[in-house]
This record gives sequence, structure tokens and C-alpha cells, in this order.
Amino acid sequence: MRRFVMLISTSALILFAGCKAEQQKKEITKEENKTVLSQEQSTLQDKDSKTVVARINGRPIYKEEIGDEPLQRVIDEEILYEIGLKQGLDKNKKLEEQVERYKKRLIINAVRAEIFNNIGKEESKVSDEEIEKYYRENENRYRYLSFKAIVTNDREIAEEIHKRALKGEDFEKIVSDYSKSGKEVTLRELGFTRKYNDLFKGNDIGSVSNIIQEGNRFVILKVTDVRQLELQRVKPAIRATIAAQKRGKALHDYIEKLKKENNIKVEILGN
Repeated sequence: MRRFVMLISTSALILFAGCKAEQQKKEITKEENKTVLSQEQSTLQDKDSKTVVARINGRPIYKEEIGDEPLQRVIDEEILYEIGLKQGLDKNKKLEEQVERYKKRLIINAVRAEIFNNIGKEESKVSDEEIEKYYRENENRYRYLSFKAIVTNDREIAEEIHKRALKGEDFEKIVSDYSKSGKEVTLRELGFTRKYNDLFKGNDIGSVSNIIQEGNRFVILKVTDVRQLELQRVKPAIRATIAAQKRGKALHDYIEKLKKENNIKVEILGN
């Protein structure tokens, strides 16, 4: 009897110990899982340092990446992206070509920006002397002319009008004479423009152009006024233009240097 009681007691102790060990094992496993999950979350946070605000098919949308963009708009775009993927648009040849062109442009811009950093600001400095020289050589760009214009559809009449205009006859009288004879000749006033600057090298008011054919019309112009923009007014624009030219040349020179250093072969084929 005593042996039976001892056997029961021993079995109970073993069972209790086993249950306790199992419970401890479960608690340890639970704690380990929490620890692992916490470590994974911590690792993800340390790796990205970003806050997930939404997920689309499990793909995260980060608060730091959307900036001031409304979240719903970002979600809508991501949904459209998912639809596009399901339609196989990511494998569309035309889209792939566009992506490659865009990728190429990004790479070019990145290298160009790096080159400009290497070139430095000294290369694009512009002196007052350079600005004045540019202004003198390009005065025509900063000149605006106003005109009177006689317009006709008849070449022979245009030639007759041109001869009279060169003699200094008044444009109003010329047009009046032809109008009285039933000829289709009109007089127009043209405001200040640079359109015809290349036809008038001087600044003389009263200068007459050659016959200008514009479509089916023939036009004779006479300068009525000249306005020249002063250097001080256009100086900032000229400075920017010269600086851009200098940066362009410096960029090209640096590219030529890189071409030689990297043994890049260029072939220009004739048409």
C-alpha cells in the first residue's frame, strides 16, 4: 500500500513538473517570439527610418515619401499602378523604351551636375567688359522698330509703290492714289517689333525696305520710330547669356577630356 501511494505521489510530481516545464517553455517561446518580432521591427525602423501610412497589396507607402501629397491621391495612383502591372504594362515594349530614355536622361543629368560641381563657379564669371562687348556686337537684338506698311496682292503694283517710296513720297498719298483708281492697296501701322530688324541695319527713321513677299501679299515698310534698349536695362540678361555660354563651353571641354581619359570612340556618319 505504501509503495502504491509513493508511486502515485511520484507520478503526480513528474506530471506537475512536466506541466510546469511545458508552461515555462510556452512562456519562453512566447517571449522569444515577442523579442524576435521586436527585433525585426526595430531592424526595419533602423534600416528605413520611415513611417508606413498605408499598404497596397502588401507594398508599403511611406509618409516620408509622399510629402505634402494627399494620401488618397497617392493611394489612387498606387492602385492604378497595380492595375497596370496586372495588365502587363510593365512589360510593354513602348513603355520600356520610354523608361530607358528617362533612365538615360537621369544618368546624363547626374553626370552633368557632377561635372558642373567640378568645373566650379569661376568658369562662368562674367566681367562688365564682356557684357559691354556683347552689347555692342548684338545691338540689333535690343532694338525695336515701328513701321508704316503698304500691302498689296499685285507684284507690279508693289514694284511701282516701292519706286515712289524710295523717292520719299508719303505713304498715305501713295495709298490714296491707288485706292482712287480702284486698286487693292492698304496702309497699316505696325507697332514696335523686332520682326524686321535684319532688314534695317541702320537706325534711320524713314528708311524703306525692299519688297517683302509674305504668302500672296507684297509688303513695303517704312521705319517710323526706333527704340534702343539701354545697356543697363539689359545687363542682367546679357550676363546670364554669357554665363550660360561659358558653362556650355566648359561642359563641352570637360566632356572631351573625359572622352579621351575613357577611350570613348565617336563616329559621325554622313547623311
